[in-house]
Amino acid sequence: MPSIIKFLTDPILPIFAIAIIGYLLGRTGRATEENARIINRFAMSIPMPVLVFGLLARSDFGAFVWDKLLIYAAGEAVVFVLVYLGARRFFACAVTEAVLLGVCAVFSNTVMYILPISQLVYGAGGVGPVVSVIVLDVLFLFAGSLIFLELHGSDAWQPGAIAGKLVRMPLIVAILAGLVAGLAQVAMPGPVDTFIDFNGAAAPPIALFALGVVLSKTRMSADPVVLTVGAIKMLAFPALIWVVFAAVSPGWTPQSQQFILAAAGPAGAMAFSMALLYDVRADRIAQIIVGTSALTLLSLALVLTI
Repeated sequence: MPSIIKFLTDPILPIFAIAIIGYLLGRTGRATEENARIINRFAMSIPMPVLVFGLLARSDFGAFVWDKLLIYAAGEAVVFVLVYLGARRFFACAVTEAVLLGVCAVFSNTVMYILPISQLVYGAGGVGPVVSVIVLDVLFLFAGSLIFLELHGSDAWQPGAIAGKLVRMPLIVAILAGLVAGLAQVAMPGPVDTFIDFNGAAAPPIALFALGVVLSKTRMSADPVVLTVGAIKMLAFPALIWVVFAAVSPGWTPQSQQFILAAAGPAGAMAFSMALLYDVRADRIAQIIVGTSALTLLSLALVLTI
């Protein structure tokens, strides 16, 4: 099995180098937070919908390990609700920030972080559990949070007005279209595949670059919210998935390992992108993402060595 040094040197550090570049450009004044917001809005409008559509359209839903995926989904739901309620009651966070803190606690950086590691360890054709977690998070955590943030504070709650808003959201359209294409197993023409591969690949580096720029303007601190949500993401959530799997599905298999690996991953940058898009407080979210990205190496190494 590849060593943790190999994981660190490729693909982890090369992927996150773009965030470091954004940070350095932000610190030297060559990139501003407004620049980051503009390019993040572009990423969420075009490359990210293309990427999400491709992930869903190419998914083999019939190969998913549904019993384990449902366990994972239940764990996400429990932790999300607890973090949301804790953020509101104990830390007096705004509703929108509390929602995104809940997302940070359970939404791992599976696309940019866990998937490449899994492909290295299990092979490109053996990462079905990780892909199923990506689909789960896109359909429920990502789409649900996006819809909530879009409609929060809106007076237009009539079904027609809501539908009108949703069909004008590129990411929601991409999720619905990708889900239909994936379930129907629609074969994409070659030019469409090329378009998806070329343009979808732009989304992660843009999001990470914007994260680096905003982080350069953010003072790192021992904020109780950051420490609490970070600890839940790195320790409590993967431990919960581990314990439940051990109780209901005895035996350590590569499938179980991939689900726990997904749970142990760092908080995904998607919460930060949504915070910028909807003007939600982003400094604590950025700190959680960066902190968990740096500190989850040990927990990921532990999962891989078992």
